[in-house]
Amino acid sequence: MTIPEHVLPKYYLIKQNIIKQIDGNQLKPDEMLPSEKDIMEQYGVSRITARKALGDLAVEGYIYKIQGKGSYVKNSHHGSVKLSRKLYSCSEEIKKQGLTPSRRVLVQKMVPCDAETAARLNIQENEPVLCFERIYYADGIPISHANSIICTQYLPNLEDQDLGNKSLVELVTTFYGLEVERSKRTIEAISAYGDLAKYLKVKDGYPLLRLESVSNCIISGGKSLPYEYNISHYRTDIIKLEQDVD
Repeated sequence: MTIPEHVLPKYYLIKQNIIKQIDGNQLKPDEMLPSEKDIMEQYGVSRITARKALGDLAVEGYIYKIQGKGSYVKNSHHGSVKLSRKLYSCSEEIKKQGLTPSRRVLVQKMVPCDAETAARLNIQENEPVLCFERIYYADGIPISHANSIICTQYLPNLEDQDLGNKSLVELVTTFYGLEVERSKRTIEAISAYGDLAKYLKVKDGYPLLRLESVSNCIISGGKSLPYEYNISHYRTDIIKLEQDVD
């Protein structure tokens, strides 16, 4: 049975009308939506009702908000990356979505390890580590910025490898013959800013997901030791992250 429109909440009708415009391509990806004030005037509703409609659209993944600027249509036609217990490279995850991966290396050099990262990698402060910063692309669109600090104690001469064309995970497992696993990972929502926004070609304030992780390698005797501390930022409109649950 169809519910008459006059008994439906006004915020719901506004939301459904905007969704219809998005699905019909009347509102295009990254196009700015009417402001709360504009919605109030257009539909003759209160600010609370207008805010509720936009809030639900954001929660349901149709739009994103930039503080102090407004709401924009989210591009949601791409796939998702699964966060499983098994460790895959970002390029592998992109391929699983039927997209073509590529990457650009920004930094690949040995540097002294700072105290905070040294504690995460269980090494001494100022010990030489490999700084490896890169951008990942899916079908030519930048989707992720990643910065890794890598302990090369079990990965000799890693800095001489062509990391622009070789997967780090694949090198560790095949070239060095070590098993890898991710021991710890945290996820949080942040806003794009500065160079990060520039690298990912989004506006300042654009919503991103920040993943911080420590990866371990299994050395002889079965001992698991940390070798990589990584911070990655993902665009939320191109790639969605999914967590496998046992």
